[in-house]
Amino acid sequence: MAVPKRSMVKVACDACRQRKAKCDGRRPSCSTCIATGRECRYAAHPHELQLAAIKRKYDELQERMVDHEKLYDTLSARQPEEVEEILRRIQAGGDVKSVTEDIQEGDLLLELTSSPAFIPQQLPARKVLSHQAVPYGPLAGDPQAQLPVREGPISFGQCRITSPTIFEEDLKSLDPSSPSSSPPDMLLFCSPFLANALLAVSCLYTKNQATFHVPGDPNSRGKAFAIEAARLLALKDTSPSLPVAQGLALMYVYEGALGGGGTALSYHSRMQARYLTLRLDSVPRSADAAIAGVRQRREAHALSWISWGFYIWDWKPMHGLCRRLVIRKPMRPKTRHDEATSPLCNKDNPGYWWFPYPVSVVPQNALKREIFDAECNLAEITEQILDFLIPLEEGWPPRRNPHRALELYTKLTRWKLSLPERLKVENAVLPSAILLHLNVELLIISVLRPFDGLTKEEFGPFDPVTMSYAHASNAMWVVWHFRALYTLRNEHWMIQAASICAFRVLSDIETSTIQLETFAKACRALIELGESFPVAKEVMLPIKLSHKPALTTISQRSDDDV
Repeated sequence: MAVPKRSMVKVACDACRQRKAKCDGRRPSCSTCIATGRECRYAAHPHELQLAAIKRKYDELQERMVDHEKLYDTLSARQPEEVEEILRRIQAGGDVKSVTEDIQEGDLLLELTSSPAFIPQQLPARKVLSHQAVPYGPLAGDPQAQLPVREGPISFGQCRITSPTIFEEDLKSLDPSSPSSSPPDMLLFCSPFLANALLAVSCLYTKNQATFHVPGDPNSRGKAFAIEAARLLALKDTSPSLPVAQGLALMYVYEGALGGGGTALSYHSRMQARYLTLRLDSVPRSADAAIAGVRQRREAHALSWISWGFYIWDWKPMHGLCRRLVIRKPMRPKTRHDEATSPLCNKDNPGYWWFPYPVSVVPQNALKREIFDAECNLAEITEQILDFLIPLEEGWPPRRNPHRALELYTKLTRWKLSLPERLKVENAVLPSAILLHLNVELLIISVLRPFDGLTKEEFGPFDPVTMSYAHASNAMWVVWHFRALYTLRNEHWMIQAASICAFRVLSDIETSTIQLETFAKACRALIELGESFPVAKEVMLPIKLSHKPALTTISQRSDDDV
């Protein structure tokens, strides 16, 4: 009698193998496990031999062990603050391998940004985390409670005058140890000078002692990068260059926050001259896929973003300096609206998303196109405002032209009402969206300021002084909204806003509780900003001299009282 042979089963499930039971190898569950009600699992993939599956699992374990050894070595070599940050990133969901790779990429970035001769002793490259580790959220900047939340390492300016995608692309091919081998007509978007300027500005947002140029002095953070940037600038500023103009703008930001005002203004004037020399509007680049290659399309999008970005970026310092705009509205098309080729329309682009943790763990659209469009429209109105406030020699002084002031006031209010729903003041959560509303309030204060002393009957439909006070109150409400969601201590651009509001209501705080509250919030903001930026303390000095009793009371109040 012939004994029937058992059917060959390539791979049995784990349960049948342990019990040495017959297994038909069906997936996802074999017949034996279904009959007995057991969970059916397979160690091997379909069509994979058991020995191959064991080898695969062994390789996976080996890889994990290597990753954990790298992490152990990294933790052993880092400062306590950096160890805490690494652990927070892992607890927030980052796997060991990706966290370790990010740190290694950050170390490589620091090596690339300096020439071999530049090795700052106070700033070991291995001790500085990648920009990916810079927190941006409700507890950002607090060394005891940093969270991996951010819109970007720099909340205003950097992402407007640089194009991150093409900057990173050029950074990977950057070799600072040898002269540039690029053809003369090739447009560059990165240089060692620009990279060092970026790193210097990024240090404004941290109190990590590894960034201190002078041990124990937080006001020297990023100084090593600024010194190297200045050295490279002296070597590279010999011909028109986009990275030079971008780096000069960033050096203005750094020096304005932690350096000297004279140096900052020098960088700013130099930036304007270098930018105008570039004549970016006349650089031929097309985003049309039918006639342009991949690199040229990227350059077209980058040039559009940067041209409009400089226009947006430059109005803020010019508004503070009370000068007419030097960088005027560009003529380049707004290629960010091209659904087919624009990086801002690509959902696979990291910049498309924003992660508002801990408010939500669900990624949301970063609304970069919408915010950028709103900023461009506001910059156009700002250009008209500065032309009104700083008339030419033959022009009328603004005080004699209240009709034009009302026209500009109406344009600003209509701009606010025209914003998309998610950018309106009551819904704004993104830092750059909140900044939109702060900027428009400051502009309104500037438009109404020349009419101090005029009555409602003399000015028009409302009392300009009372309305100006109301907008100062609105501005501080926006600052407090930002403060509730994030933190003020690292946001150097808030100094200008708080000082404008404080001095605007200063003359009326003794008779009006509303103005006193605005003044109290502005001073409280300056006190908090003074922990990180000495210029905030300088702004507070004249206020302290004239209103010392009121400030003593304010500084002693708790945040809830304020």
